[in-house]
Amino acid sequence: PFDPTAAGVLVPDAVTRPDKRLSDLHGSVTMRNVGDEAEKRRLEDEAKEEARKEKKRQALEKKEAEKKEAEERVAAFARCEAACACGVVPCPWAGWKRCPACGPKKGLCKVRACSAARRPLLLGYNPAVGT
Repeated sequence: PFDPTAAGVLVPDAVTRPDKRLSDLHGSVTMRNVGDEAEKRRLEDEAKEEARKEKKRQALEKKEAEKKEAEERVAAFARCEAACACGVVPCPWAGWKRCPACGPKKGLCKVRACSAARRPLLLGYNPAVGT
């Protein structure tokens, strides 16, 4: 009888051993490189998560900067509301008005409730009955 181990057929040496793992070379076609693909997906997910966190952090910083800028604008308008105190000609706050509900705005407030409150009351107006 033929003994393959004695003949050295089943004993791979360093020269004939393939560079790839045997599980990559043999087995199901659909299950090749499962571990590498899972690692690749995990790294991609981590990169997406980092990008999402960075975008959220930038949005929060932008929101805080806009809030600070709005507070500074309100304070500057309050100084120049009665009479110009900034000394800049023409005053940058000249066209601004203070809405009682919304606060300082450039021009008249365009919010529906504010514009309705500015309109004069129609004292003699009776709406049509039944419509």
